Amino acid sequence: MLVCCLFFYDEMVESVSESTLHLDVVAWLHTRITTDLEKEYLADIDLRDGNSTDKECSILESTSSTTGSSVESSLFLTATLQYNLDGADSMVALNILPVLTAKYSQSVQPDSTCILTPPRNGRMIENDGLESMCALIRLLAICERSMSNGSLNDINAVLGCPLYLPSEVQIQNFHSLSPVQKELICKSFCYAIDWFRELVNAFSSQDSVEMKSKVCQRLQQLKALEMQLDECLNSHTTFVHPSVSHLGSQMNKEVESTKGKQKASTPKEAKNKPPKKSKK
Repeated sequence: MLVCCLFFYDEMVESVSESTLHLDVVAWLHTRITTDLEKEYLADIDLRDGNSTDKECSILESTSSTTGSSVESSLFLTATLQYNLDGADSMVALNILPVLTAKYSQSVQPDSTCILTPPRNGRMIENDGLESMCALIRLLAICERSMSNGSLNDINAVLGCPLYLPSEVQIQNFHSLSPVQKELICKSFCYAIDWFRELVNAFSSQDSVEMKSKVCQRLQQLKALEMQLDECLNSHTTFVHPSVSHLGSQMNKEVESTKGKQKASTPKEAKNKPPKKSKK
């Protein structure tokens, strides 16, 4: 179901970019995508009152004792606002780490504490709850560009909004964290990297000086995130990048590979070349 959904988003991007859809359909898509993006991935914030915006995520981890019984222990991850380009004017934040933890939650407490229990076999389930995030912003940008003569001014809030990511203290102590904590931190970095890439691709065509400046800052932050992920992977060598986060590019590779095989298997037609003249 997830793969079909992502495939639909990629197909809609192609259709809107090629102007094969009626403008009313594009407007409907725009409204629906905006609603889904805000509901699933964006959190309202208010930085003007000075209150803390950190979110504490509690993880319940089951381990086996020496007697063979199951023992539950509580672990924590703190999600802090990072990479904010809009300062106190930011009204929304990308909910990366809280969404990751909530995906595995058995219950969500009123105080924004996420209770997370990993699967018994010790492996995370494949659906992280964030796979559609980049596909949605890609489709939203192309719809907005189609409806506004190439301008993205009406959705520029997503370009500068902060992200909820693991705190710096936990990154400094990454080597001492549990495998579950390491997995969630690495995945949060992967999705943040993909998000920045989509923002750069979408907003790099804008003429606004402010937007160009923010795109350059996102490029610098993208590089910093990649370096941070690389350092974390030295202590978590079993990590596998979420495969469906690049569904479009992966499908394109498969299509090109199929075309290449078909082309290679098709015999080339013999060309009638004129006979060479003998040299005297």
